[in-house]
Amino acid sequence: MANNNQQALIDNIGQLVAAINGQVQLGHPPAQAREVNMIKIETFDGTSDPVTWLENFEKAATANGLTDARKLAVIPAYLTGTAAA
Repeated sequence: MANNNQQALIDNIGQLVAAINGQVQLGHPPAQAREVNMIKIETFDGTSDPVTWLENFEKAATANGLTDARKLAVIPAYLTGTAAA
């Protein structure tokens, strides 16, 4: 009887391994990038060098996980003073 129980256990383990392998073979969709706020994005008021500000914005936005479309959407929020006009 012990041999029957062992064989049943081995069979069950084999079925579990097959099920797990089946799930692994299905694959998973890639994880979507998440937006975070690790690097503070400074505002631009038009009085400093715009190229330097844009380079810093790009670096911070990329580090924070913003897509190009999201960068375009949020950049007006960082423009103040004459730069916002």
